[in-house]
Amino acid sequence: MVAKRIGANQFDVNEVAGVTMTVGAEAANVINVACQLTDTNGDDVAVGCALLAYLSVAADGSNAGSAHSSSPAIGTDGVINILLTDLAWLVTFEDDGDADLDFTETGTLTNYLNFVLPSGLVVHSGAITHAA
Repeated sequence: MVAKRIGANQFDVNEVAGVTMTVGAEAANVINVACQLTDTNGDDVAVGCALLAYLSVAADGSNAGSAHSSSPAIGTDGVINILLTDLAWLVTFEDDGDADLDFTETGTLTNYLNFVLPSGLVVHSGAITHAA
């Protein structure tokens, strides 16, 4: 399947085969998760696209997550469109293939960020753990 990006060249949606997620340290109740699209070799992909994202309490993405005390927000890259308040979003990656999300919690909470790839596979972040 070939999809056309608005204002850009065509690309194969199967080029996006993964998302590398880096969970940052908690600072002032906020944890940033930096996300980079990757290809089948694990190399960065410089392409903008939108992926379904959701939180889970299980590392394998199988159980719905718990809402944070504040709604997640974009850090510096990408766009987040809420599908289910505090639990599921459509995340739009920038043309260089990155996005980052800020999660805020004033109590203790552990969730995992999950992305559904164009292939239907789901990739998972490491633990996003807030300490009170």
